Amino acid sequence: MPIEFKKIVKPVVPLTEGSLPPVPPVEKTEAAPAVPQMDELPSATQRTVVEEKPEAAPIPEAVPTPTEISNPAPASSSTARLADTLRRLLGRQIRVYMADKEYISGKLEIVEGEWIKICNARSAGSDYYFDEDIVNICSITRVRVSEIIDKKQYVDFMNSNNG
Repeated sequence: MPIEFKKIVKPVVPLTEGSLPPVPPVEKTEAAPAVPQMDELPSATQRTVVEEKPEAAPIPEAVPTPTEISNPAPASSSTARLADTLRRLLGRQIRVYMADKEYISGKLEIVEGEWIKICNARSAGSDYYFDEDIVNICSITRVRVSEIIDKKQYVDFMNSNNG
């Protein structure tokens, strides 16, 4: 059985002029700010011009030379040192730890500006792929270098007494 909803309608009583109480006139005082009337307001297509007095620009103490402008200093010295260290590790197997606690491992291919490119080969079944990761140097927290050794070197290392 369908449900029927009954709509409740309240009657609307029109207001007449005689039913409203009279509004007393508002006295203007000098302390109240003047409110612009509707015909005084600018329309959306009109532009308003605001004149501002130009302030005197501060005089810089040291004017940079043209060589300083063309060769700006690096953002931070630690980033520049890390970039130099990574350039020395080009072509080696490294593991890069980043600020978000993730790491990437592979062969360091390119160090350019504040970016590095790490390549890694992987296999998926019978297919082989190269993965490339591009990382900003600013997000790197630690770098580890991996050396590939053969089985004899591994056995010798594990059997040695390195404390």
